[in-house]
Amino acid sequence: MVFLTWVVFAPYYLWLFRNLLLNKMPPYPWPAVIGLTYIPLGVVFLVFVHRKIYKKELADSQIPRHLGSNAPASVPGVIWISSLDHLKRFRDLPWYANWFGLLPDGFPRVRAGLLFNPLLYSAQATLSLDGGSFKCSAFVPSPQGLKSYSNLASDFHLHLVPNQVLSVSRFDMRQIVPAALPLPFIRIQTTSGELNDFLVCAGSDDVSAIGRETESLWHALSAFVSKRGGG
Repeated sequence: MVFLTWVVFAPYYLWLFRNLLLNKMPPYPWPAVIGLTYIPLGVVFLVFVHRKIYKKELADSQIPRHLGSNAPASVPGVIWISSLDHLKRFRDLPWYANWFGLLPDGFPRVRAGLLFNPLLYSAQATLSLDGGSFKCSAFVPSPQGLKSYSNLASDFHLHLVPNQVLSVSRFDMRQIVPAALPLPFIRIQTTSGELNDFLVCAGSDDVSAIGRETESLWHALSAFVSKRGGG
């Protein structure tokens, strides 16, 4: 994306600097008209390409869900946590918020380069899941290069045992956010804890791995809830 940004905007700035150096700038208002046309069109093009790339990578990660006993045993160390209420807030954002990052105060977001993007989840958390307990602790990721996060929840911890889990089911977020890029959420409903009804999926930095890692989490959670009542 950085290289593409350079490719898109370099011709305009080369043209601008060349004309300034040679004193051949077109008469007013043409420089302003050209700039106000070129720059917004370039930004729209970059946002469109970025969303297409992300959507393709995410779609490629959605592996078949009938893995049976061949499902990988490991679970992701980091998960993304969302909820039905948060997805409804995401759905109700104005169109320009999703495209240009003009978000309401306090809405979870990630900044990549110069643009802010709204997040489909409200927290990232470390995960520990074994036969007897489900533990996760929220945290805010440290900035990495031009990437940083804001407004993610960071002050809760969950510790559940199988008897506290009412149900674990797959959740198609497109029921609430039809136009959003789908994440393969799993819905967990519980009888206790800070969250009684929430959504989780693998929190991988590698978009293409989210589906595979969430599938592993699904099988691990199924084995976890099978131990309810000492079974």
